[in-house]
Amino acid sequence: MMRLALIILAVIAIGACSTNNTQYGSFVTNTVGLNEQIIVDDVIEQLKDHYPPAKTHLALKQLTPDTFGITFTNSLRQEGYAVAEYDENQRSLAGLVPLRYIFDELKDSSHYRLTLYVGANAFSRPYTIEQGAVVPSGLWVRKEPYNE
Repeated sequence: MMRLALIILAVIAIGACSTNNTQYGSFVTNTVGLNEQIIVDDVIEQLKDHYPPAKTHLALKQLTPDTFGITFTNSLRQEGYAVAEYDENQRSLAGLVPLRYIFDELKDSSHYRLTLYVGANAFSRPYTIEQGAVVPSGLWVRKEPYNE
């Protein structure tokens, strides 16, 4: 069992490093038993460690029509972050920290990965569903800087 967990983590870590940065958003199709708010809360706690609320002005660099994106954006605002909505004509980001995410899943499984791109940093963490609850299945991985 431990070996399987290590293999899954290795696949997720490698995938986080080689993700095609042209597509962002939620690519999760199996949402049965998935409480996205738990993941959002975990992501925001990680974000607070590096970007303090009320002092950080975030600029979404993607549309957020999916359930995860809506929940994430609303929760960021509730925690005190200023969040500028995506605008493809937006030219100046002076003073704003660019924000993108990729939320995906391993095919035919209950394993998920959230990768958050904030400024020049990338944060990634795997999740799984155990006994009907969403739980982290690994530590946060932080990569800096990345190229847009």
